[in-house]
Amino acid sequence: MKGNQTLGIFFIATVASNKLLPANPDHELEFELKPLESQRAFSSYFYNVLKSWYDSSVPCPMSESRVLGLDMAVPNDSGGMLFARCGTVGALLDDQDPVFSLRRLEPGRIDFAPIRGWLSYCKSHHKDFCGILQGYPRRLSCLKVIECETGAIIKLPDGCEFAALSYVWGQQGNEQSTTSRASFLPPRVPKTISDAIQATIHLNIRYLWVDQYCINQKDQTELGEQIGIMDIVYQLATVTLIAACGEDASFGLPGVSSTQRHKQPTVNINGRTWVSGQITLEERITDSKWWFRAWTYQEGFFSRRRLFFTETEIFFECNTICTQEDLAYDLHHLSDIVGNRKRSLFHGAFAFNQGSLDEHINKLSERQLTHQSDALNAMRGIFRAFSSMPSPIRHFWGIPIDRNKWLISSCWSPFWRGAISWRPDEVEFPCYFDAVLTDTLLWRLGGPSRRRDGFPSWSWTGWLGPLREFDAWMIEVRGSTMGVKVFLQKNDGTWKRISESVVAEIDAGNISDTVPYSPILRIETWVAQATFKYLPDNEFESLQDLLGTTFDKAVYHVVLPMTNPDSSPGSHPTGYWPLIPTIAVDGNDELHQELCEGTFDCLLFSPRAQHGLVVRKVGDVSERLGYLNTKPFVMKNDGPSESEPPLEYYRSAKRFTDYLPMTTKTVMLG
Repeated sequence: MKGNQTLGIFFIATVASNKLLPANPDHELEFELKPLESQRAFSSYFYNVLKSWYDSSVPCPMSESRVLGLDMAVPNDSGGMLFARCGTVGALLDDQDPVFSLRRLEPGRIDFAPIRGWLSYCKSHHKDFCGILQGYPRRLSCLKVIECETGAIIKLPDGCEFAALSYVWGQQGNEQSTTSRASFLPPRVPKTISDAIQATIHLNIRYLWVDQYCINQKDQTELGEQIGIMDIVYQLATVTLIAACGEDASFGLPGVSSTQRHKQPTVNINGRTWVSGQITLEERITDSKWWFRAWTYQEGFFSRRRLFFTETEIFFECNTICTQEDLAYDLHHLSDIVGNRKRSLFHGAFAFNQGSLDEHINKLSERQLTHQSDALNAMRGIFRAFSSMPSPIRHFWGIPIDRNKWLISSCWSPFWRGAISWRPDEVEFPCYFDAVLTDTLLWRLGGPSRRRDGFPSWSWTGWLGPLREFDAWMIEVRGSTMGVKVFLQKNDGTWKRISESVVAEIDAGNISDTVPYSPILRIETWVAQATFKYLPDNEFESLQDLLGTTFDKAVYHVVLPMTNPDSSPGSHPTGYWPLIPTIAVDGNDELHQELCEGTFDCLLFSPRAQHGLVVRKVGDVSERLGYLNTKPFVMKNDGPSESEPPLEYYRSAKRFTDYLPMTTKTVMLG
């Protein structure tokens, strides 16, 4: 070991061999501890959130710590782990406590004392942002919980705290382990759940909510009601235990019982043990199966305090701060500021403005479902939150049917609860809801997809795969869009035009899971008849739409001769409007033949619409096929003039409706 006392920096290198193996250089690892400026050390955790950063009168704990950084070099592609770097060894005496340091963790045991301290600190200091949101009830009379000491399933007593569990169910195993008797847990439960019960006891919380046992999975009425209030359940929980590890509920919570955590890398040098910390723990969480599941999306967002159990350690975040198990420091040194929330996984969640409804829909569409029939159920808590704003954003089969005047994309904000209502001026128009619904039908997928059974083709829920975005949210409701009429079919077969009263009925039905309308839309709108040419070898390669989004090469085009007064004499421009298909088409299947030979309705929701919805007849109704922009992506000059480029983008303001007749038509869309 070599040191430079003048700079206060030590350069340390040692070679450690496995004692069980014969001496062999191939079995040796080299640990290298490098110097690092204190301003850079742990910057992602502390430097930007320490009070000293904002208040020069507060001493900087960085100068009073034993640990200033992490590094480790491991050969043979074994993967990297980070070891402590030391920049001010000797600044503290051995009998002095540093302001923060790394904590030694045990693979088979969790010290819950500091974790209880995190929860206590949050409850004492973060009442504004980590309390129950305005407008949410303080209790649920129907909420059943597990009494952890006895396994009894009872209604939550008034005034009592409870923890909630968020985990990946996985495939259902032994029936006995997944269903409870009327009032007690079964003798055997999945390991993650039994570990969660023990962890809840260690947190000094008496009750735990687990959906698998606290909701009667065989009672469809109770199941539907409870799914509809998932946001309230996780909002009321004192803390949510998150199993961000393993493939299913059999894995357990590492460190609680028999599931061991990965051993914390350490190295002993002259009697002093150096331990490793993780500065990429968030990546471990966002790579977990839990993160990619659709159901867990809203569970994380509505939780006020989250304990992530990983295979290495526990990560904690509330709506204000975040920390992790291997870091030992006083939370009073952290400033409750936006910078710390930015480092967290949920960025303050619903305690702050958290995006628009369509943004949440986009994110959820990227996640995985075991049962595709849960496409709407997995987001019912999000939908309920948005529909309960003073200026509500309600939905029909996952399609937003309201706008908010304050922001085009209708961001959710807790401060709107109890505030005045921001309703758009256009809501007074008789065609307002017709225009909003038809505009929001113009969503688009990330690529061609397959149908999801049980959902209408006009909704994103009717398709597998992630959304790209809702184009329509960029289009304001204007007078020119007010000629469309949308009628909904009641379950008794009668039709009602969409209106505030109809939307209110739908919203009430969404909450109770008893929507009184079928998924069939009867739309009276402008329609153009479109035919397509199959051009697999076109020169267009990739295309950009009017919003600048690049698409993969399109092969089906509306192709029409154009008249352009700016063209040179003898020039014969041709316009190409590519179909952006929603449904995947194979070059040899029946749909391909239909596209090459058939004529399709292109629904235009205003005479000057920028987008058209292309549909095809399937039985008694039409289904979504794809969409196209009405302005040409490409105008090709076929004449002899060399002064004009062969391909021009956006040169013409003409729409294909300038060359195709439009008629008003009634279309049944399912």
